[in-house]
Amino acid sequence: MKPEQNSFDYIGFLKNAYKSEEIFNNHIEDLGKFIKFSKKHNVELIVIIYPFLNDVQMSKKVYCKKIESFFRQNKISTI
Repeated sequence: MKPEQNSFDYIGFLKNAYKSEEIFNNHIEDLGKFIKFSKKHNVELIVIIYPFLNDVQMSKKVYCKKIESFFRQNKISTI
C-alpha cells in the first residue's frame, strides 16, 4: 500500500520547517507547553517520537534527533 500521491511535497515542507530557526523555535515553544502542563499537574510525561517508517534515517536527521534532544534537556523520557 502506497500513500496517496499529490502535488504537495510534505517531506520538503518538513525539512524546510525544521531548518528554519524561527519555525523550529515556535514548535519547541509549543512542545514546552506540554512539559509545563505535566509539571503543573504532577503528571509524568513520556513522549513518543514517530519517524516516517518509509525513511527512518531521514526522519532522525531532519527532526527526531532535534526533538529528542529538546526533551532530554528538559529531563523528559522519549520513546
